[in-house]
Formats: sequence, C-alpha cells, structure tokens
Amino acid sequence: MARSLRFWLALGLTTLVAMATLIVVAVMLGVLLPLLNRQVENNHRAIAVTLSRQVDDFLQGSAGEVERVAAEIEALPTLLPGRARVVIDTQVNAHAPLEALYILDAGARVMDVGLPLERRSGRDDLLGLDFSARSFLRSAHSSGSVAWSDSYLSQRGKIVVAMTVPLRNQGAPSVSAGGTLVGELDLRQLSKHIGELGRAAGVLPIIFDRVGQIVAHPDASHAARQDNLAYLPLVQAALGGTFGTSRFSLDGDEHIGTVVPVGSSGWLTLVAQPTDVAFAATRTILLAIAGGLTLALALAVLVAYVYGQQLVRRIADFARHVQAIADGDYAAPLPSSRAAELVNLALSMRRMANAIVEREAALAASEEHYHALFSGAPLAYQSVDVADRRFVEVNDAWLSLLGYRRDEVVGREIGDFLDAASLAMLVEAFPTFVNAGQINDLLLDFRRKDETTIRVQVSGRIHQTPRGGARTHCILIDVSERQRRDEARRRSAALLKHQAERALAMLELPKAAERMGESEFIQHGLTVAEELTGSRISFLCFVHGDQQGIDSVSWSEGTQRGASRGLADPLCSSRIAEIWIEALRQRSPLLFDAEQTALIGTRPPALAGLERLISVPVVEGGLGRMLLGVGNKAGPYTESEIETTRLIGQDIWRIVNQRRAEEAQRLAATVFSASTSAICITDADERIVSANPALTTITGYPLDEVVGQTPRLFAAAQQGDGSAPERWAKIAVHGLWQGEVWQQRKNGEVFPAWLTVTAVISPAGTVTHYTGSFDDISERKQSEAHIHFLAHHDALTRLPNRLLLEDRIRQALAKSRREGTHTAVLFLDLDRFKLINDTLGHDTGDQLLARVAERLGKVLRETETVARLGGDEFIIVIPDVADVESVARVAQKVLEIVAAPQLIGKRPLQVTPSIGISLYPEDGEDVPSLLRNADTAMYHAKEHGRNNFQFFTGDMNRAVIERVSIENDLRTAIEQREFELFYQPQVDSRSGETTGMEALVRWRHPRLGLVAPDRFIPIAEETGLIVPLGEWVLREACRQAKRWHDAGHHALRMSVNLSARQLQQGDLGKQLAAILAESGLQPRTLELELTESLLMDDPMSAVKLLHALAALGVRIAIDDFGTGYSSLAYLKRFPVSRLKIDRSFVRDLSTDANDAAIVHAVVAMAKSLRMEVIAEGVETVEQLRFLAAHGCFEAQGFLFSRPCPAAELTSFRFVLPSGSGPGEKK
Repeated sequence: MARSLRFWLALGLTTLVAMATLIVVAVMLGVLLPLLNRQVENNHRAIAVTLSRQVDDFLQGSAGEVERVAAEIEALPTLLPGRARVVIDTQVNAHAPLEALYILDAGARVMDVGLPLERRSGRDDLLGLDFSARSFLRSAHSSGSVAWSDSYLSQRGKIVVAMTVPLRNQGAPSVSAGGTLVGELDLRQLSKHIGELGRAAGVLPIIFDRVGQIVAHPDASHAARQDNLAYLPLVQAALGGTFGTSRFSLDGDEHIGTVVPVGSSGWLTLVAQPTDVAFAATRTILLAIAGGLTLALALAVLVAYVYGQQLVRRIADFARHVQAIADGDYAAPLPSSRAAELVNLALSMRRMANAIVEREAALAASEEHYHALFSGAPLAYQSVDVADRRFVEVNDAWLSLLGYRRDEVVGREIGDFLDAASLAMLVEAFPTFVNAGQINDLLLDFRRKDETTIRVQVSGRIHQTPRGGARTHCILIDVSERQRRDEARRRSAALLKHQAERALAMLELPKAAERMGESEFIQHGLTVAEELTGSRISFLCFVHGDQQGIDSVSWSEGTQRGASRGLADPLCSSRIAEIWIEALRQRSPLLFDAEQTALIGTRPPALAGLERLISVPVVEGGLGRMLLGVGNKAGPYTESEIETTRLIGQDIWRIVNQRRAEEAQRLAATVFSASTSAICITDADERIVSANPALTTITGYPLDEVVGQTPRLFAAAQQGDGSAPERWAKIAVHGLWQGEVWQQRKNGEVFPAWLTVTAVISPAGTVTHYTGSFDDISERKQSEAHIHFLAHHDALTRLPNRLLLEDRIRQALAKSRREGTHTAVLFLDLDRFKLINDTLGHDTGDQLLARVAERLGKVLRETETVARLGGDEFIIVIPDVADVESVARVAQKVLEIVAAPQLIGKRPLQVTPSIGISLYPEDGEDVPSLLRNADTAMYHAKEHGRNNFQFFTGDMNRAVIERVSIENDLRTAIEQREFELFYQPQVDSRSGETTGMEALVRWRHPRLGLVAPDRFIPIAEETGLIVPLGEWVLREACRQAKRWHDAGHHALRMSVNLSARQLQQGDLGKQLAAILAESGLQPRTLELELTESLLMDDPMSAVKLLHALAALGVRIAIDDFGTGYSSLAYLKRFPVSRLKIDRSFVRDLSTDANDAAIVHAVVAMAKSLRMEVIAEGVETVEQLRFLAAHGCFEAQGFLFSRPCPAAELTSFRFVLPSGSGPGEKK
C-alpha cells in the first residue's frame, strides 16, 4: 500500500531519533544498572556484617558472664557451701537472656541450678537431671574452654542454646571433680534483639545454625517450630563455606539476601529484604530516564512533521502536472521553483511528454498492419496470457475450427475448452514451456461447441509484453483424422499378432498336458493366460456338481510371488463364489475395470489393489464346470483378450476333464479288483456280468459259477423274498438301496451282510446296469452286542451298572404302581474296604468285589436285581414286596453271606457290609429319591457300628440335611474365626496344682450357637477339613500356652489331640516345628494326644511317625487307653510319655469290679513301662481317692472344672475336696 512522502519523511526522522535514544538507553543500562545492583548488594552485606557482629557481641557477652560465674564459683571458700546457689541465682536474675544456670557433677547430673526469682519454686524438679547424653559436654571438657551447643528444647519447652564451662575443683564444697557449669540462653531474647536491629535497618534478619535450622527470627514462632532454611540455594552454599548475595523466594515473596558467619559460634546471619523494597531507588531512576527519552522522541516527531509539510507541498504541484500528462494533456504548464533540483525535474518532464506523443503515432500504424495479417491467416491462431492462461486473441480460422464466436472465447481460460486429461497435461507442462520460451508439437484435445472433441497439435513461441507480462502466440493444426488412421493400423497389427500367439499356445497345451501332472498343467495354463492377456494375476477353480459352490482356488505362481499376492486370500472366499454365481447366471464373461464407469457383468469386488478382472465361466452340457480369471493388466482389456481367456479356459477344462475321466476309469478298475467288499455288476435283467475277487473269497463261489446267475444265488433261505419288492421299488425311485441282509456261502453258512444296490442310468434315463456290493458284518454284530453289554454292565463284576439299574428300578416301580405293591431298594457298602485296597492292593480288592458280586447273585431270586453302583457300593432291587419283614429277612441273609470268611489268593479275608433300605412308595416315588434315601440309611448303619441294616426314616433325612449344612458352614468357619478353644485343667491330686491343660475346640455357630464337637468333628474328618482345623487348634493352643508361661506358669503343659487325617500328612513334623518356632513355646511343654485305635491301624508307620515327633522334643500321650486293641509289643516301641485312662472305665469305678481291675492294671503297666498316667472323666471324690490309692495322681474332669475359655481360668490351684462334692477354685 502506497504512503505519502510526508509519512516517509516523518518515519525516517523518527527512526533516526529512536535509534539514537536506544543507544543512549543501552549504554546507561549497561553501566548504571550494574552499579545500582552492586550498591544494593553492598548495603545488604554491610547490614549483615553489622548484625553478625552485634549478635556475636551478644553471645560473647553472655559467655563472658557464664565464665565469670564459673570463676566466682571456683573461688568460693569451703566454709560457705550455700554461696554457689546465691551466685548463680543472682546472675540468672540479673542477666535476662539466661534461662537457667546448672552446676553438673562429674556424671553430668544436676547438683544445683540457678533460676529467676519467679521460677525458683520449681528448682527441686530440676535437681538430679541427667545431661550425660548432651554431646556438647564432651566438647567442653576436651577443649577446656567455653563450648556452645546446638539449639534444643529446655525443660520448660523453650528453644535455648547452652554455654558450657568446665569447673576446676579448688576446694569448693559445691563442686565435684570434673564438674561443669551450663548456662541455657533463651533464644527469644536473641530473636527480640535482632528484630529491633532489623526494623531499624528495614531488613529481615534471621540467625540459623550449622544445619540450616532457624535459631533466632523477629517472629519467634519460626525458631520455636525449628524451621529449616537448608532448602534455599543461598543457605546451602553458605553451609558449604561459600558466603554471598542472591535472590530467592521466601514465604511466597521474592527476596534478596546476604549470608555472613557469626563470629566463631558456627551460626550464620541471613539479611533478607523484599526485592520491591531493595530496588525501589533503582526503579525511580529508571523511570526518570524513560520519561526524558520519551519527551525527546516526541519533539523529534513534531519537527519531522513540520518540515515534511513544507517539502510535500512543493512536490504535490509536480504530481498534478504529471497527472495531466497521463490524462493526455501534453501541453500542461510546469510549476516554478527556486530549487535547482526541482527546475531540472520540470525540464525532464517536458521532454518525456514530447517523446510519448511521437511513440503513440508509430504504435497506431503498426497495430493496424498486424490486425490485417492476423485476421486473414488460413491457420488457426491463438494468443494466451501466461499469467492467468486466459485467451487474449484468436483469429477467424480458430473460431471456424471450434465453432465459437469471438465474444465466447476472449477473456476465458484455455482450460474451459480442453478435456480433463489435456488440461492436466497442459498444467504440468506449461512451466517448462514458459522457461524454454516456446511450445513444440503439444497434442491437446479441444472441445468444440457441439461437444465433440478434436485432437490438435499446438506449436508457437512465448513473447514478453512491454509492461513485463508474457503471452503465447501459437498455431493449431487438426490431427484427429491422422491419429485415427494410425490407431486403426496399430490395432490390426496387434490383433493379428495376438491371434497367432493364441493359436500357437492352444496347439501347445495338449502336448504340455502329456508331460505334466494336473496341478502343474493348471499352473502352465494360468501362465499362458497371463502372457496372452498381459495380466499380472490369474486363478482357476472347479465348480461342484450342485452348481452352488466351488472347489479350492488355484492361483498362478506369479500371483503368489508378485506384488498382488495379498489379493489371493480375500478373493478365495466369498468373492469368487459371488463372481461364479453371477457368471453362471449370465453365462458370459464378467469384466471389472476400476478406471471405467461402464462395467460388463456384476458390481466390482471392492478390494484394495484389484484394478481389472476378467472372469470367464466354462459351461458344458448346460452346467457350469470351471471359472477362469485373469486380472490387473496395465491397461484396459480388449474384446480379443476376453475371447482369448474364454478359449484358453475351454481348452484347459477339456484337457483336465479328459484326463480325470481316464484316471477315474483306471481308479475304478483298481478299486473293483482290490476292494475287500464283494462287488458284482448285473445287466438290466439282473444277470451277473462281472464280479471282483472279494466276492469269490467271501461267498466261496468261483467266478465261472457266478457269471450269468442272479444275485439271489447268495440269498439265505431264512431271508425270504418278502422285502424284495419294496427294495426294488426304492431303487426304481431313488436309484439306490442300502440295508442289512442275510447271505449264504457256497458251503451253506449263513452270515449277516450290509448290502448296497445302485442303478446305472444312461443319458437317455434308462437303467443299463446294477452294481451291488456287500460286506460280511459278523464281527461288527458281535462287537455291537459286546458294546451293548458293556454299556449296561459293570466290567469287573459283570453285574448291571447304574444305567441298567435305573431302568430295572423304573420297571419295578411301574409294576408296583399298577399292582399296588411295594418295591425295596437296598444300598450296600463294604466296611473298611479302602483299608484292603491300601494294604493288600487293588488287585486283591477287585477279586474281593467279584467274589461279593458272585455271592449276591446266588442268594437272590431271578426277579431281584443286584447291581454295582461303583467302588464298593452295590444296589439290590426287590420288586413285589409283600411286607417289611420279608425285606429284613433278605437283608439279614445278605449280611450273613457277605460277612462269611473267604479265601482270596490263599489269603483269608472277611469283610462286612452296611445296608440302607428305602421302600416305595413310603420313602420315594422315583429312582433318585429311593437311591438317595437308601444311601442315607446306609450311613446310619455305619454310624450304628457297621455290619447291620437300617430302614430309612424321616429323622435320618433331617440328620442328612443338618450334616450337609454343617459341612457347608465348616468350609468358611475357620476364615470367619467362629472356632474357639476351651481348656480343661489337669490337676495333681496330691497338691491341687494345675499341671496341664487340654485344648478342646468349640464352634460358636452364628445361627446354631455353640455346636458340640461330636456334631462337627466326624464331618470334618470325612471331608478332610480336619486338617486346616487341626492346624489352627495346634497353633492357637501353643500361643495360649506361651501366654501362660509368660505370666509365670512355666511348668504348665498343653495337651492337643491329633486326628487320623493329620497323621497322614507327610509334612506334619515340619508343620509342628514351624508352629513351635512361631509361638516360641518350649517343645517339652507340648503334649500330643493320639487314640489307641489310631496307632494300631498301621503300627509300623505309627512307630516311625511318633519317633519323628518325639525327636522335636514334644511329648506323646495315648488317649482313651483301654478302649482299643493295643499290642504291648508295639506299645513298648512307641515313644509314649503318658497313658490316659478312658472315662468309660472311670465312670463306674466304685461300683464295677471289672472297671476297677482294668484301671489298676493300666496304672501298674504304666508304672512298669515308666510312663505317666492320667485319668479323665473324674467327677466324684470317691473316684479321685480310688485313683490316688492305686498310684494315679493326675486327674481331669468336672470334679475340678468343666472346659472353659482361657479368660475364665484365673487360678491354677484347686482346693482338694474333703467331702463327696466337687472341688472349689480358690
């Protein structure tokens, strides 16, 4: 945008003044600003040094006072023992900064303390205080002079610093050898002192120690909180020995500060000041300078404006004269001026006006001559502006060639008359033509006004205009007809060459097929199709007979190796199927070209990378046989290439189909001869014309005896011909029949066979032959019968299995419903059968199960069913039950026959059963209910001692429900901390002292309350939950025993019961050792109780296990002794420490002579084996006295205490009863 001369003059002068001003400012800032900053830093440093000196004087004055007091104390005479307190009280009262003065003895304990008058009432609280942990005391004694401490909290909770002076004992009674005088200086006084100094100087003074912790601050709360400044870089440098001045952020504000040391105390002084206060004078000076420079700049602009006004006024007169010349007034008068430069300008303008007049006359003559030549030229001519590519001029020949008027062309862009391809080519090539200055033989397609297109050749040059522009001057020649002739000749030659190549390739295809396999030939054919059509991809697929699907697609090797290999997978699936369906519908080739809007066939398969595709179907006999596709040719496909693809496809199919037919014939002959199935071929009259070797082998008839006969030769007499008409009717309708028949060999042997008969239909639809094939299925029938037996019977016992059992029960129930009778279901389980498997092996167990099954089969009637349910469980079904007594008799008979001794592998064995009985309809009306209830009754039989039978009752069902509920709740009870331990004391009957505790688990159920052990322990044993429960009991009992030991009951012994499942754990010893280590309990105070029967189940393993446990140091006791079947030989080998007499012998001790004799014998035996003995279940004084009289001095029972939680056991000594009632706790 143009500006006035006045503007440029003002801008130039202003810029000159501004540059000078900036230079002055830069010089001043470069010199003045550092001077002002150094002045601020020097002021801070001076204030800091002054403050440090005053603080040092304050500290040294206080230290001097303490040294003076120390000297005065050392000089006190021996005869004045109370004088030292007077001296230190007077000094503390007189010197306000002193918090207290302490006189310490050689052990650093306070002997005396001096306090201000108002605090002397608390002097006694400070006497005897121990200062030995204070590190500054050692420094004072080692240096022999005053030592300063770091800040710390005094006894009154104030921040103080201590001054320490060693005292030399010169006879003063109040001073011991090695004594010390310690003065505590109240740092609040120092904070107040530096606050007054800081306010006077207008700064913030802070005193901090050698670790950055604030010692004194005008705001004493900072020192009280012991804030630390070590996070500031300035303070960090000072703590490292580097003192200086810098800026930092403090309490959210920007400050400048200086750090200097405070004498030799190790403290440092920080003098800080907000930067806006410190640099206030500097800002004032800089603002004054800025104002002066602004005023100078404004004056310079004003002077430039006034001078420019005068100069521009004269130049405006000359501008008006130039405008007059531009408007054609070449004789306009020139302005006058006294300036020599303006006079010369006026003369030059006059000469310019005269020259313009002469040139305009010459130009008019030249233009008239040019227009005459341009309009009459016979060749089309055009002129285009290079800048915007718009037509400037065209001649009459151009307008005639394209059919436009001049006003329709001039001024429009050349692109409006070109097709899209030519326009793109012109845009790309135009810059090259402009740089070269000429256009040579450029072929463009112009659109005529009638919308037809002609091809023209454009040639010309590019000329520069006088005004700096450029125009093209070009001649256009119509070359459309010449190009059409050239293209026709080229196409004819290419077509002849293509047809010749195609003919040679098709002649070569049969020869190639002779030396190649099918896959190799197909690849060869695809390669030929690609070469003849110029394609980069090709595929071939065969069509299913149902015309609905295609076989696997074969891709050419070039497709799989080339850049188009990514197309194979997506085209292989549904796309080719879609193409085939459309090709079969149209029965003509399909063509897809991504660059053309016209599409022959169906819509294109939208796949990235697929440019063109020809899909040619091969149709034979009205059915589609094959699909051949080629694609991605560089240019569009021609009709000749489509025809070539069709012919190549037909040849490939013909050759492949012929080879397949020949191969099928060879294969059929081979199959016919080598087949293991008997095959014969008959004519339409069912006469055998051929048979394979397998038929003669299976039937025994030689071939000459078979040919000419009908297949009825092989039919067995028992077959009959009743089904023959139906069979031939199906063959007539469907052409096929399959089924099982009975055939007969030549030797008369009859066998089952699977026969297939197929009719061979001619193209005319008539039957020419029948083929029949059959196989001997005797072995298969036998296998099916065996499989059916195994599916319904137990493989070991050959008894019915669950599947057949349930069917038998359903039949019995159906009959009972019809006839109104009962059906009984007996559930039999062998007792302790697992022990036989574990000890004697599974082979012996299997033999025993087979023997039991055999005995059960003999004892039952034909109408009764015995089945094996699994494992050692058997089911007996008794239909048509007359009364319950008859069922009981059968059950009793089963008990006797099963429990009878038997010999298994020369080993006598005896096993007993437990039987549960349910009755229809009382105990259930379906199979699951009867089996479930009989199972429940069987478990009750086991609970009643095994080797008996029990009828199902409603109470059993409720017990089962309760059992299931308890089992489910047991699984979460440990996690929910529902178990707790009760403890029952074991008492010495001679002294009344508690010698041990037995841990007994209780379950505090959230719904059922306190559950007795006999309700959940058996369930825990059976489910295996006893293992985690037993581990918890063991761990908790050891912890409680340790608590009692820590409370002073060191000899107390803890007894814990172990279950059978726990003893079977391989890592029981490691687990026990870990629990003892975790609780810290001494092993000798832990006693493990095991039942007598538990040890005797497997005495050899028990010996090893007990010795391993005893090696840990724990004691072993046998619980319920006398109720099992202990072997004294094994008892001697067990590392047992104590026998526990079962409560069943103690209960009737005073009334039953047998129990008394047993107890006497157990005590005597324990004594001879050097074992301890204890009796459980002691409830009366008579029982206690009898036991003591016979040498059993430890007892456990309700006489002393019921089991109770640990919290209720407050005493461990019992008063021995003198009467017949229970004892009382002290």
